[in-house]
Amino acid sequence: MKKTTFNENHFKKLRIAIIGDLIVDRYISGTIDRKNPESAAPLVNVESIRRVLGGAWNVRECLWRLGVEALSFHCQDISPGGKNPPVPVKTRIIVDHQQIVRYDREDVFPISPELQENIVKSVRRRKPDAIIVSDYAKGTITGNYLDQLLDFPMYIDAHPANYSLYPTAAVLKMNRRELRKITGLDDPLAGIDVIKKDQKAIIITGGERETIYTDNCRPMAQAPAHKRKVYDVTGAGDVFMAAFVAAYTATKLLSSSVEFANYVAGLSVEKIGSYHPKWDEINRGQCDE
Repeated sequence: MKKTTFNENHFKKLRIAIIGDLIVDRYISGTIDRKNPESAAPLVNVESIRRVLGGAWNVRECLWRLGVEALSFHCQDISPGGKNPPVPVKTRIIVDHQQIVRYDREDVFPISPELQENIVKSVRRRKPDAIIVSDYAKGTITGNYLDQLLDFPMYIDAHPANYSLYPTAAVLKMNRRELRKITGLDDPLAGIDVIKKDQKAIIITGGERETIYTDNCRPMAQAPAHKRKVYDVTGAGDVFMAAFVAAYTATKLLSSSVEFANYVAGLSVEKIGSYHPKWDEINRGQCDE
């Protein structure tokens, strides 16, 4: 079968909604050039500090980079009166292009029924071609309000804590660790067998290993991982999700869309921090392969 090559023209007329949790990724970069006189812990000489938007924000940014009209629907955008819960912050210490430690400040703040209703109304009013649910289990996905949005194709970046809340008509994407937490099984193929009967389609990403997927109309298939020099996997799952949903919404070609998402996510891990590949990088790589 001839491989599908994607370009910006596939995506420029798409409108995709994003519902989910917001994250702030904080990067402290520096060097280690002397011992810590107080303990055995490394002493980092801080050279720069930067903050970037992660979680659902990261999905939105990647969609924009691909040329999609990305619509955000979360409590920070539509909360009446500006009363918003704190946003979780994940802080990473980077030395010589490698993460040496991460510490998180995050709490769960379930959104109110009023905010759930606001999200449903806002999405319906904008009539997207698809919905991406970016679930980090920080409170945006609670209750069963997603069931009210099944008029639109729904794709969920799943979190094990909220698995019981997901509509069966949705497409789920998760990694092997998350699948193991849901099913208790180490074998991903056996794990997919357990949950695929409940979902429209399942995609299990593998990082440096192959991605496994099925849509219940055909046997499970695998897409190989691309060999990369990995500097930082931060946000790679978000990039995969954005690229896959955009490609699948545009073409309805499952295998080609998974392979495209694998490729774009692979480009993102070659940079420090959440990185959204540009079309010149994507096109150059597609032509080379």
